[in-house]
Amino acid sequence: MAKMTKNVFQRISEKWFLLEPTLFAVYCSHQMTPNKALHCMMRTGQGRIEYNPDIVAQLEDEVVEEYLKAEIIRILLKHPYDRLPRDCSPMACTLGSDCTLSSYLKWKHISIAAPSDFGLPKGEYYEWYARHIQGKASGASADSEKDSREQQGNGGSPSSAMAKSEQSALWEEDELMQIAVNDIVENVKSWGSIPGNLVETIIASTKARIDYRKVLSGFRASCISMRRSLTRMRPNRRTGFANMGSIYRFRTNILVAVDVSGSIASRRLADFYSVINRFFRYGVENIDVMQFDCAAGEVTSLKKASRKVEIHGRGGTDFQCVINYANTARCYDGLIIITDGCAPPPSIPQGFRPRLLWICEDQQAYDSYHQWMQQTGRVCIIN
Repeated sequence: MAKMTKNVFQRISEKWFLLEPTLFAVYCSHQMTPNKALHCMMRTGQGRIEYNPDIVAQLEDEVVEEYLKAEIIRILLKHPYDRLPRDCSPMACTLGSDCTLSSYLKWKHISIAAPSDFGLPKGEYYEWYARHIQGKASGASADSEKDSREQQGNGGSPSSAMAKSEQSALWEEDELMQIAVNDIVENVKSWGSIPGNLVETIIASTKARIDYRKVLSGFRASCISMRRSLTRMRPNRRTGFANMGSIYRFRTNILVAVDVSGSIASRRLADFYSVINRFFRYGVENIDVMQFDCAAGEVTSLKKASRKVEIHGRGGTDFQCVINYANTARCYDGLIIITDGCAPPPSIPQGFRPRLLWICEDQQAYDSYHQWMQQTGRVCIIN
């Protein structure tokens, strides 16, 4: 049986070598690994493609090929190696990835979850699907219905919550694998049967993302000012202990403006405040936080990470009120605006002092608004 299974993949790889050079290149970049303990047919991650040889042996070549193609496209989109949605179960991650694949391709021999199975629209991105499916997880009927439909349509391979969870069990952020996949994409000369709209998405995913953690650390450093105080514990550089010496303490005056308009989901607000809490890991003693929608809210000074936050607002969005406040205050070295970007660009006054950093809630917001945001400051994304 092991030999039969090996022959199936050999036939597929030989076909791809001639007709599907992109799929073949990704196939060769990962190690094919048998795993009889798998409940799912196949899964990818950690530089390998695992498969259950007992299930493979029961299926026709065309079915195995589509399963393999689906996993290869997941790799091209870097679902196993990048952009893993936080607070989503493995099953939600798998189904979110499935919905993305079924938005671009029609599958003849296998059944893959479609957005319509969960009452969701086509054309959204992987993280969006995973989070919305996670939100529906309490209603397990959708999963049960999907499992039943797959059981009938996938040639007898098991489909269950366990199988769906297993399918993304190897997924973890891996920068080296991201680079390896990007290298393959950048050297593609023929995309074979991969449709043009999917090609555009794959190419777009190779663009380097800005890690907001590094941006925050660098932004804090760029906004540092020094506070001088006198002490008897240090000698004066000129007169020794006859006069007091100096200690310079670092100080960062930063205002963080949090978009609490109606277009921001409550779950995303939790992500916004987790970004603020990260500043305390960088040695910041306190940070001013303002909630805003169409008007600037009250400014609160935080001295430690906050777990519970009361949200006010939920109206429209106006960035100008934040810019005007920071400009009038004249006490800030840096201004961070965390938002979904859904508002007109603000007008930056002449002589505006604070360095400005825009943090977009996701890739979609970044793609939509980063061009005008970059004209006023730095831009990054919450991963």
